Amino acid sequence: INAEYGSFLVNHLSLSISFRMAHSYHSIVVEAPIQFTWKYMRSYDQPQEFLTFVKQPTLPQGTIPDRIGAIRNIQGGIVERLICLDDENHVLRYRYEQHPNPSIVGGIGTIQLLPLTVANHTFVSWRWDIPNLDQSQVNSIYGPRFNWMTTLKESIELKYKTQSKH
Repeated sequence: INAEYGSFLVNHLSLSISFRMAHSYHSIVVEAPIQFTWKYMRSYDQPQEFLTFVKQPTLPQGTIPDRIGAIRNIQGGIVERLICLDDENHVLRYRYEQHPNPSIVGGIGTIQLLPLTVANHTFVSWRWDIPNLDQSQVNSIYGPRFNWMTTLKESIELKYKTQSKH
């Protein structure tokens, strides 16, 4: 990705089947440095900071949100467990413990950030691996989520621009 073309936006959906697991993949370029972007993306207890349409999740009392095993209850009966938080490689991974669609339980979501060093921007990828659904079902559930990536981009860029002015 050559970031010197200004506001370069990658937003694609790549779907494949391997080992009887369906996948959905979305990515986008955020015009903010990786450390700034990661500060928001790694906040397991505050996804509303970058997905403004998500309400703040509830965590069981005593839960430390950045510890492996942390549980968060998202609106609509979705419960996720943090299974990886790697600050060095900018990776966050979670597993669906409960979901209104029982076939999604056991699925894995992975967020990974990579630096775009020329422009000091961040490449954000978000992948879902769902073992209990076929590819067409995953397409219908996760295909529309590319709008999430646009919301994520706009939210973090606004925070970065606001912070840069001060």
